[in-house]
Amino acid sequence: MKEINIHSNPEYDIPNENICKSIINCVFRIEKINLYKVSVIFTSDIYVSDLKKKFFLKDQWTDVIAFPLH
Repeated sequence: MKEINIHSNPEYDIPNENICKSIINCVFRIEKINLYKVSVIFTSDIYVSDLKKKFFLKDQWTDVIAFPLH
C-alpha cells in the first residue's frame, strides 16, 4: 500500500499538496521503501504540543510527532 494524506489546519494557508506528496514519494523511492501509509498534518505549535502531552505525557515543545503503526 502506498498512501499519503495531507491535512492542514484551516486557520493557515494550505500548502501545495502535490509538492508535499512529491517530496514524500521521492524520499521513499530513494530509501527503497515500497509500502507506506503517511499522514502529514500542518497545524500550530500549540496543537502539536498538546498531542505530545496527551500521547507521550511530556510537556515540551516539539516540531514533529511520529506514531508507529505496530
